[in-house]
Amino acid sequence: MSEGNGTAGRGAACTMRRSRSSAEMTFPMRHLLSSLVAVALLSVATLAQSITDVSPPSGSIGTTITITGTGGGTKKPSVYLTSPGTGTKKYALKVISHTDTTIVATVGKGLAGSFDVNVKVGAVIVTATDAFALAPPSITPGQTITAAVGSTITLNGTHFGSKKGKVSISAANAAVVTWTDAAITCKVPTKIPDGAVVVSLSNTLGADAISGCLTVTGSSVALGKDKVTGKIGGKTFKPLIHFVFVEGGVWRLQMTELGKHARTLKFEHVALTTIPGIFDGTGNPAETLTLDIAGGGGSFAGVPGEFTITITHHENGKLAGVISGQVTGPGNATMSIQDVEFLYTVGL
Repeated sequence: MSEGNGTAGRGAACTMRRSRSSAEMTFPMRHLLSSLVAVALLSVATLAQSITDVSPPSGSIGTTITITGTGGGTKKPSVYLTSPGTGTKKYALKVISHTDTTIVATVGKGLAGSFDVNVKVGAVIVTATDAFALAPPSITPGQTITAAVGSTITLNGTHFGSKKGKVSISAANAAVVTWTDAAITCKVPTKIPDGAVVVSLSNTLGADAISGCLTVTGSSVALGKDKVTGKIGGKTFKPLIHFVFVEGGVWRLQMTELGKHARTLKFEHVALTTIPGIFDGTGNPAETLTLDIAGGGGSFAGVPGEFTITITHHENGKLAGVISGQVTGPGNATMSIQDVEFLYTVGL
């Protein structure tokens, strides 16, 4: 009986040892199989991630875009804009909502131009090339407004953005009342003369200007004669000789500074076919702005398009305007022209 009991005990012991050995053999196998399944599922999810649409295709600062795709999962993604033109710079978007197929995000920063839209979930980044463009503001042409000084007007357009920028009427600052992406309301400055004026606006992405859309009334301010203010390269600029004449039915402008002043600004036969109007240096033939610096400082010759001449008024034989931009000289050195305003009698 003792031997039988001993034999039975040894058999049970052997059975228990075999059971433990089976458990020890199967656990790592199960762990390996689970890992392989997880990797396979992750690979499928990674392959499934894609961007199928970005809407709208263009906008400004503050624009909300909707990104449609697949495989987004439930984890909050990061969304940002990149472009070869901005190097390694990333402009992050604020994610408002996200699902497995749709992401809604708002543009907070950027520069004008075309961008890739990037969505990052975990370590996976999906990119839609040239899917979104940041555009400078554009005033809708064809608007016709007659308004008294001090009154409020509305400018319609596109890509104004959500952040308030600057509006100028006849080169004078116009107080902004409301600013949206498609419409701006502002007050007509009180210290500008009556007549057709140029309206301009700017935001962080650029600027636009329009002539002939606004006619100002009710002003008691008269155009001055032979008065010029402004700065070039941070220093005061006061031309002494400046006049406009008509040649072959085309308005032309000449401005020079002579005498004691340290700078000479010359506009040689700049065509001004519209009064009020805007000349951006793209005439045919292209005209040139020349800035001579006294004391051996050299000469800067403006490249067409780098400076702007805006005739803001034409009233009773007098013109008023503003010049802005820059002059490019030897070695691509530049000198800034900062709102050189001019008022003078037309010479016919």
